[in-house]
This record gives sequence, structure tokens and C-alpha cells, in this order.
Amino acid sequence: MGLLLLLLALAIILSLPVVQTQIANYVTNSLNEDYKVNINVEKTAINIFGGVKLKNVTILDHHKKTMIYSDIITTDIASFSRLLDGDLIFGDLRLTGLIFNLKTYKGEDENNINKFIQAFEVENTPKKKSTKHFLLTAKNAYIEKGRFSVVDENKSTPQFLDFTKLNAYISEFKLYGPDVNTNIHRFSFMDHRGLYVSNFAGKFSYTKKQIKVENLAIKTKRSSIYGLAILNYKPSDFLDFTDKVRFNVVIDSSSIATNDIRYFYDGLGKNQHFKLKTKLDLSVE
Repeated sequence: MGLLLLLLALAIILSLPVVQTQIANYVTNSLNEDYKVNINVEKTAINIFGGVKLKNVTILDHHKKTMIYSDIITTDIASFSRLLDGDLIFGDLRLTGLIFNLKTYKGEDENNINKFIQAFEVENTPKKKSTKHFLLTAKNAYIEKGRFSVVDENKSTPQFLDFTKLNAYISEFKLYGPDVNTNIHRFSFMDHRGLYVSNFAGKFSYTKKQIKVENLAIKTKRSSIYGLAILNYKPSDFLDFTDKVRFNVVIDSSSIATNDIRYFYDGLGKNQHFKLKTKLDLSVE
């Protein structure tokens, strides 16, 4: 009976907005002070089962510009102690109104997300031989009404990607240091050139030396592409992406519409279709 009353009292205390705000402030202030980052959460709702709802979450990059923003984030945190230690271990993660601005600033050779991740990594010391990497995992993640952009101010055309109307479902997501692994089940978006991709799926991995998408499936209103895509590079190669990044692509029984290609290159005629099955090695020596 005493335990039941204690749990009831705890539930009532956690439901108070002032308590939830103090918890959110404590967590974000701890992360900001310990790792020299800039994270802000406007409102928080927490329950005794580990469920968390965050509103108006903003993460600024090292130039104090918005890198990540979300109207609403709902999740369940598996370990609050690991959260304070810099590890983010989630079950299901839902993000509504997500904005992710991936940006490389003029004169810099690393993008803002890499700079952010490095802040969570503990450097080797004579007393500590191992390096602790930033860790974020989610069993399932859902994104609604999102936007993703990639900008490199060192390029003559800085804007590389700008996806709007972004909706996605991924599973087994793991971000460990700079490495990313996940299964993309559903990923739809509108490209800034006008092409709408109704689904992009595959087993995705990213490291500082390679991007790989296995079991690749891309669908638009007119085209269907299946296969494998591998990009090999050195980190510095992204400053000269078109000349140094090496593409290895396998296209398997795909149908590609010229109307889709024309969003990127208008030298082809309209309303034509190609049936394609091939291997491409676009390596530059």
C-alpha cells in the first residue's frame, strides 16, 4: 500500500508543468554545460513509464544557426542515466515538423552535424585510453512534415539538396560517432527542383569513407529504380564532390522516365521511358 501511494505521489509530481520544466531545464543545461552544445526545449511532458513529449526543440550549430528543429518529439527513454552521460537510447521516436539543416560553412571542411557529434566525444587521455563516441539509437523512428537541406558554402552553387514534404519510417537506427546505420522502409519527399519521390527504401549505412544503400528501391510517379549504390570517398573529397567521389551503382530491372531526368538535365526529350539493367563504376583517377 505504501509503495502504491509513493508511485501515485510520484505520478502527480511528474505531471506538474513546473516540475517537468525543471527536469527539462536540468537535462538540457547538463548537456549544454558538459559538452558545450546549444540545445533548447520549450515545453516537456514526462510520465513515470519513461514516456517523453517535447515541444519546440531547437539545436543550434557552432555558428549558433538552427541545425535541427522539431515542433513535437515523442519518445520513450530507456535510460535516463545514460542520457546524462551523453547517450540517447530510444524505443519509438516520432518527430513532427522536423527541420534538419546540414551545412558546411565557408572555409570549413566539416559540416555542422559532424562538429556537433564531436562535442560529445571524449578524447583519449593518459588515464583513459578509449574514446567515448556519441551514441543515439531508436528501434523505430517516424518523421512527419519534415524538411532536410544540404548546403555547402564552399561551392559555386551552395544548395545541394532541399527536401520538403518529407515523411519517413525507419527502424534499427544507430548513430555511433560519425557512423550511421538504419533500415529505411518509407521515405517520401519533394526535391527543390520539382521532382516528388513517393518512396525511397533500402538498408542505409554512412561512414566518413563510404555511403552504401543496399536493396535500393526508388519510386516516383513515372519511374521505378532498384539496385545497389555505393559512394567511396575521403572526407576531404566532398569539397570536390563531382570529381573525386567514386560511385559504384548496380541498377536492376528498372524503368526510368525522361520527364524525371529533365528535372536535373533538360537535354532529353519528354515522355520517353528507358528499361535499364546495368552496372556503373564512375571512378575518377
